[in-house]
Amino acid sequence: TLDLATDEILKQFTETWNAGSAPLLGGSPLTPAAIEYVDFTNWTGRPLPPNNKNDRAWCRIAIAHVSGAQRTLRTEGELFENLGTVTVQIFTPSKDNAAPSLAQKLATVAKRAFMGKRTPNVWFSNPRYQEVGREGVWYQLNVTSDFQWDERR
Repeated sequence: TLDLATDEILKQFTETWNAGSAPLLGGSPLTPAAIEYVDFTNWTGRPLPPNNKNDRAWCRIAIAHVSGAQRTLRTEGELFENLGTVTVQIFTPSKDNAAPSLAQKLATVAKRAFMGKRTPNVWFSNPRYQEVGREGVWYQLNVTSDFQWDERR
């Protein structure tokens, strides 16, 4: 189901992010960079961090389904394929020249969450970087991965 696929995608990312981002930020796995989940129906496109702080790295994760198809012709137990992308937007404070380097390190953590990975119901493919650069007080680097999950009806 859609709920199950969303939960698995978020769990796959969060577990990797929590373990990998904390050491880069001088914290422990209990204090990773903030994560914000975005529902595209309320998307504003503005890079505002949780609590409007601009002194700590943070990321935003968004899941977007882009296509679907029926894969079987049976009348019972039809198989439907669902395709989409998950995007992790990483923001680091651009107050000094270390912002791009920190963003690259955090993006590597984010990409590892999807490289060659699958959950019980979701398969990830083609993870990639997209440099955005400085925007206001932030330096932004995105990681995007395609995903697929199937459902039976």
